[in-house]
Amino acid sequence: SSSMIGAKIRQTKEGMNTILSELRSDDYFNIVTFSDIIEVWKVNQSIQATRQNVLSAKRYVNKMVASGWTDINGALLAAAKLFQGDRSPEPGGRTGGGDGNKVPLIIFLTDGEPTSGIISTDTIVSNVKEAMGGSVSLFCLGFGDDVDFPFLQRLSLDNRGVA
Repeated sequence: SSSMIGAKIRQTKEGMNTILSELRSDDYFNIVTFSDIIEVWKVNQSIQATRQNVLSAKRYVNKMVASGWTDINGALLAAAKLFQGDRSPEPGGRTGGGDGNKVPLIIFLTDGEPTSGIISTDTIVSNVKEAMGGSVSLFCLGFGDDVDFPFLQRLSLDNRGVA
């Protein structure tokens, strides 16, 4: 959102680049950016964390700009939807592009409160918990003074994660 202008967007990009650098080659990932518009980098799929895919993702992240409002509900539902296809078995009995030791998770980075789409934090918590289906962990990272940490903590704790 436009509230990310300046240090917050820089911190977010640094955080995303660190996360991407720490992916292992057998991990699968995707990126969902949001303001009042939700954009999924690789629509309807997660991709393997090959060196080339990670470099491409870093280029995508570094082009992010701060604009618009904050649709937290829409962003998290879009992220959860990526895992719905991953629950079906792939050839060889694998699910979600990984092995049985992989934990499906979302790392959610935000600087504030919901200001677009559904803005009721209780409704968002309920919607996200339903969409995650108890099988995806949600880790929330908040940036800035105006982040609603109790809300992020509820989101994470209700979905097998931490804030």
